[in-house]
Amino acid sequence: HLLANGASGAHVYVQVLATDPTCQGKGVGSKLMQAACAIGDGLKLPVYLECDNGKNEEIYKKFGFAEVGSTPLEVKGGE
Repeated sequence: HLLANGASGAHVYVQVLATDPTCQGKGVGSKLMQAACAIGDGLKLPVYLECDNGKNEEIYKKFGFAEVGSTPLEVKGGE
């Protein structure tokens, strides 16, 4: 599984994975992540996602994801 800023070749892309705040900490997000990983495993394809938050990165690493790159975000006219 990949946690990166770009994937090459065929892959499963997890565009959005989120849970309602009232459901967080109850295993709902884990079940969604397990389902996404099962799809990739079934297709024999790597699973790819992007995240912008260290807290989320630690969660994804529990599912076997590894960071393979990062890109700093820049805001035009911002500080």
